[in-house]
Amino acid sequence: MDETYVKVNGRWAYLYRAVDSRGRTVDFYLSSRRNSKAAYRFLGKILNNVKKTT
Repeated sequence: MDETYVKVNGRWAYLYRAVDSRGRTVDFYLSSRRNSKAAYRFLGKILNNVKKTT
């Protein structure tokens, strides 16, 4: 998982990005806040997608 701060349409947002073993983006999540709620929401989304594909 990677996290950075980006500007989208003139507003700053936190970009959470899940990557595979080759560094390719698997999924991403934009949030206006950097807190545990945003991180857990993204991790839940990723884990849910993994369950569906396996």
